[in-house]
Amino acid sequence: MTDQELFEAWVSALGYNERQVTVAGELIGLKPHLVTRVRNGSRPLSGAEKLAMSAVRAGLPEWSVDEDGACQTLRLLRETIVNKKSDDTEQKASAL
Repeated sequence: MTDQELFEAWVSALGYNERQVTVAGELIGLKPHLVTRVRNGSRPLSGAEKLAMSAVRAGLPEWSVDEDGACQTLRLLRETIVNKKSDDTEQKASAL
């Protein structure tokens, strides 16, 4: 998937329409002209922007010392869910 396709899929997953693409970009720190460049494929997304996309999609707050405990709890919850899915997949495979 290209960065252009990734960005479009993210915007759609957030529920934004065509007129709200710039607003979505601003959530991850992109100025309107950079949103245009990402959308036309002339600018790749940075790793930091992709991480910000995940954070926005997950509803994470901006990091601060006060929010660190909540962020850590969310990380542990995610690990638990991912491990559970992995265990379920292994159990299904061994049942075959």
